[in-house]
Amino acid sequence: MMVNGFEDGEEGGDPAECDGKYHHDGEMLAGLSTVWYAGGKRCHKPIRITSTRTGRSVVARVVDECDSSGHGGCKNNVIVTSKAVWKALGLHTKLGQAHATMMVNGFEDGEEGGDPAECDGKYHHDGEMLAGLSTVWYAGGKRCHKPIRITSTRTGRSVVARVVDECDSSGHGGCKNNVIVTSKAVWKALGLHTKLGQAHVTWSDA
Repeated sequence: MMVNGFEDGEEGGDPAECDGKYHHDGEMLAGLSTVWYAGGKRCHKPIRITSTRTGRSVVARVVDECDSSGHGGCKNNVIVTSKAVWKALGLHTKLGQAHATMMVNGFEDGEEGGDPAECDGKYHHDGEMLAGLSTVWYAGGKRCHKPIRITSTRTGRSVVARVVDECDSSGHGGCKNNVIVTSKAVWKALGLHTKLGQAHVTWSDA
């Protein structure tokens, strides 16, 4: 389960798939990955969600799809829910970690990262804790300059990095939907060697 914003202007993006409308985050809302969404057959129907962490159970209404067909940022076993669901389950939204493939990126002028950072049009020092998010997670710049927590599944170490860039996964760039790119400093802090090329991590808003 991942947290999602269902209101206009939030990281959830477009209006809900079921009715083409935005909804209030104070409502008990859910979006299902493509297979579970079943072409809209569960739209506006109630589902029961139980936290294995707290044991609490809530009923939420399905209003959206989380595209796991290969064009979106979801996997097949994902549901996204409103902040109200997390609160009712006794969970903090900062627990909402996403799995990602992390790749190294150069944020300095003349490096393989290419253009200046999308957030501010500037280059940044690779010694800083920096990150770029694939298009869905970048959310039109809504996470710019905000901290995210990245945890290596290999070493178990965790760091906080600042979002400064987008890794274009809209089809015009070289990223996939589940990719984050980070500076060499992040890799070093996680105890990973950049020669690995890529590493499996989880990340969440810090």
